[in-house]
Amino acid sequence: MLAALLAVAQRTLPGIAPLLGVLLALALAGVACGVEALLKEGAAMDARGRMALCYTRALTRYDLLLLAKDCTISVFATPPAQLAGRCNLRVRTPSRKTLLVRSLPLPLAQTLAAAGCRGGTRPNTQREEV
Repeated sequence: MLAALLAVAQRTLPGIAPLLGVLLALALAGVACGVEALLKEGAAMDARGRMALCYTRALTRYDLLLLAKDCTISVFATPPAQLAGRCNLRVRTPSRKTLLVRSLPLPLAQTLAAAGCRGGTRPNTQREEV
């Protein structure tokens, strides 16, 4: 719609066309960010129990490794997303920062939520002396 308005403005009001061009560029940047978030956001857990998150906010992509031991993990989905097998993963850190990873596959999110956030605990490697 904004592109059509820009095309009409170039003919009728050429002075306002650059301003509409800037608005069109910002709108397209927001759409591109949303598409990238849909394709690139994800979460994983390594063998030590550390959770890695990749999420996008305000034209910026964040890759984060959680080392906190007491995070709260919740999985939620709308009914249409649940039918598609997708959900959102919400992680709340001890510093009260809430991280949202959108559009994860439902089985992956349930596995991560069940495993919890162990924060990179290591097995006991010290030897006991007898």
